[in-house]
Amino acid sequence: MDALKNTSLNDLIVETRHYWIELLRIFIGAMILFRGLYFTGNVTEIYQRVDEVCFVSGFVTSHYVITAHIVGGILIMIGLLTRLAILFQFPIFIGAIFLSGKDVLFGLDTNLEFAVLNFGILIVFFFYGGGKLSIDHYVFRKKEKVPQ
Repeated sequence: MDALKNTSLNDLIVETRHYWIELLRIFIGAMILFRGLYFTGNVTEIYQRVDEVCFVSGFVTSHYVITAHIVGGILIMIGLLTRLAILFQFPIFIGAIFLSGKDVLFGLDTNLEFAVLNFGILIVFFFYGGGKLSIDHYVFRKKEKVPQ
């Protein structure tokens, strides 16, 4: 208990910042996963939206979005191949930003804000990586050489 009395709030935040960043990564992965699961039940929404705006097939696009969201969400949550999973999310969120472009920012429909916020967070995690509490860290980290 004496250690906690001598520790300031700032020191405590600095010591535990990796846990908060990991929690954010897990949360974003879960949101993407649940969005993919939502799309499986409402696939006609994607068909209609894509067929209205784009030249790409709604069938192909919807299956890419659903697969990338479900598989990518799981991979981002557990931190396995995090950057690759995020790379597959980029076209989806760029498309979502352009498809939601007619919506007013901070309006009643929050699809544009959701897409912009997630895209920004995914950019951060693309450069940050999986973090210390990820499978990437344990599998792909460089082994430190022990001095002999």
